[in-house]
Amino acid sequence: MAPAATASIYDTITNQIIAALERKGVDLPCPRCGHTAFDVVGEPDLLLKEGGWVTSSEVLPTALIACRWCGFLCRHALRVLLEPPAPAVADTGRGADAARVAQAEA
Repeated sequence: MAPAATASIYDTITNQIIAALERKGVDLPCPRCGHTAFDVVGEPDLLLKEGGWVTSSEVLPTALIACRWCGFLCRHALRVLLEPPAPAVADTGRGADAARVAQAEA
């Protein structure tokens, strides 16, 4: 069993991840089974190797999320997930990337 301090730190990080997912509207059901209950099951690092679009080797901290029904796993990059919310961008109906481009061009 983990010491109380470790459990408390883990709970704090888990709560921050859950709050960030909710704040960013990440609420779609599981893409495999359609269920809507998920758990944060860890924060593993993903090693990116230099080459292709990756310009240098680095470690990418992630949140590992699992569907409670089928166990489907997905990752979220913590650098993006935990950053402060960006200013609101008008939805043009063409997707978030198109909205960002439209805002940059304005």
